[in-house]
Amino acid sequence: MVTRKTEKSNRKQREAVMNRLLRTRIPIKDENLKPKIQTNLQNTLRESQQRYKNWHDRGKRKPRHYKENEHVIVRHDSEWRPAIIKKRSETPRSYWITTVK
Repeated sequence: MVTRKTEKSNRKQREAVMNRLLRTRIPIKDENLKPKIQTNLQNTLRESQQRYKNWHDRGKRKPRHYKENEHVIVRHDSEWRPAIIKKRSETPRSYWITTVK
């Protein structure tokens, strides 16, 4: 059976599942077949999750919040028009506006 090592723990999957080296036809010392105590498992998991989160959030920008009476440009039908923010709406990232003619 051909197996590969996992990326994070550098152990073969079947060894990680069984938490010990599996018996093979190759002569191995008995002490190598006993399970090893995993140290820093939680830290390794947290670091892996943090790397994944950093990679996922790499292009994220903070949402822009507008103030009252701030001049903005909004799209109405197929053209852009100047407008003024009157107040924030109850829904997130929504504002009441008045278009300038």
